[in-house]
Amino acid sequence: MPFLFVDYDAGAGGEFFCANLSKSPQCNMLESIRTYKNRTKVNDIFDQEFLKLKPHPKKVLSGSFYDIVPTHRNTPLANEFLGGVFSLRIANPTDSHLTQYLNFQRIQKLLRAPLPSPKHFFGELDNLMRVSKTKDWVRDARIAMDYIDLILLAHGIEINETNREQFIEQNFSSFEPEPEFDYSLSVPYEDLFFNTNKIKEDIKKIFSIDIVGNWLDTYKENYDVYCSQT
Repeated sequence: MPFLFVDYDAGAGGEFFCANLSKSPQCNMLESIRTYKNRTKVNDIFDQEFLKLKPHPKKVLSGSFYDIVPTHRNTPLANEFLGGVFSLRIANPTDSHLTQYLNFQRIQKLLRAPLPSPKHFFGELDNLMRVSKTKDWVRDARIAMDYIDLILLAHGIEINETNREQFIEQNFSSFEPEPEFDYSLSVPYEDLFFNTNKIKEDIKKIFSIDIVGNWLDTYKENYDVYCSQT
């Protein structure tokens, strides 16, 4: 089977999706961990290279089962690099309440939290060094830092609450237009909460993958908890 790239923007629960989809009998199961903020991190066959801002992937071969690969808008690169891939895009929401929820998710679980392990910490340093103007800031990086503080450090911005809020407002308060790529399947973000049967049917129809268990219900369960607290 070819690779199956799951394309999504940060905070959309893409690694949770990948981890559980990979438990299907037609897929190779991904290694995964859960963080203290209930975030899922996976280790894919490319060592998360396609989640980075400027990927430097190495060629690998796929086997007889699907290899699930998470990515942030790098599916066109993967498609060219590997000579064709299957792809699934989790589209950003159009519903205003779910947009607010997705923003909350990426700020609280991603930006205002440290990286979950030394491996992910050093991987993110490598990611940020690829786009930073200098490398001197790395000596001041600490594993206990929230991700937003690492970003500020890499950009040469003083770390304080005012700059955190300003950077988040300028860079994470809205979403880019959906990528212009012909995905094998595009899943509306809203369907993760209100139309999971259609997701199961479409994945079965397009990829011949059987979703095992009721893990898709977790999206709605987490959203209900959020709504009860806001």
